[in-house]
Amino acid sequence: MSFPAPSADLWYSLFNTYLTAAVVLSASVIFMMIVFALKYRGHSTGDSEPEYRIGDVTERGSPYVALGLIVILGVLFLGLTTSTFGVMEFMEEIPEEEPEALHIKVVGFQWGWRFIYPNGASLVGELRVPSNTPVILEITSQDVFHTFSIPDFKVKKDAIPGRLNYAWFEGKIEGEYTIRCYELCGVGHAEMLATLLVMDPEQFEMWYSELPSGEGGEAHG
Repeated sequence: MSFPAPSADLWYSLFNTYLTAAVVLSASVIFMMIVFALKYRGHSTGDSEPEYRIGDVTERGSPYVALGLIVILGVLFLGLTTSTFGVMEFMEEIPEEEPEALHIKVVGFQWGWRFIYPNGASLVGELRVPSNTPVILEITSQDVFHTFSIPDFKVKKDAIPGRLNYAWFEGKIEGEYTIRCYELCGVGHAEMLATLLVMDPEQFEMWYSELPSGEGGEAHG
C-alpha cells in the first residue's frame, strides 16, 4: 500500500507492529489458558483430589516457563519502545539543513488557517506545496488554542498564541488533502478546515511565480 507521506508510512508501520504484537500475545495467552484448563482440570466430581495439581507443576517446570516469558516480553517491549522513539525522532527532527525545503508560516484563528509564504503572500483556507519537497511549518495562533493537523499525513502540532511550534511533512503523492483543527476552539471548530494541495514541482513553481508578494489573495476553504 502506498502512503502519501513518509510520516504516514512510518506511523502505519508502527501501528501494524503494535497490532501484530497485541494479536500474537492475546492468542498466546488464550492458547495457554485453554491448554492449562484442559490438562490440569479435575477428572472427578467427588471428594478426591484432581489427578494434576498446580503445586506439582510449579515445583517442576513453571519457573523456567515464567523466566522464558519474561525474557520474551522484555525483548518485545524493548523493540516496541525503540521503534516508537525512532518514529517520534523522525517526525520531530525538522530538516532545517535541506536547501530545497519550503518554509511556511501557519496562523490559526477562529475559525480558519492562514498560510504565509516566504515572499510574504498569504492564503486563507488553502495550502499549496510541491511534491517530494520538505515543507517546514512555523505554527502559531492569533487568538485561542488550536491544533494544526493533516490526518492523511499523520502530522499534528498545537497552535498556541505567543508561541511558535514547528512541524514538517513531505508529500509524496500529488492530490488534495484536508487540514483540520483538533482542539475545541469555539462554535466554529467543526468548520475549521483547509485544503492542502500537493502539486507537481514545475506547476507549483509556475503558480508561485505568479503569486503576488506581500498581501496575496485569500482562498477560503
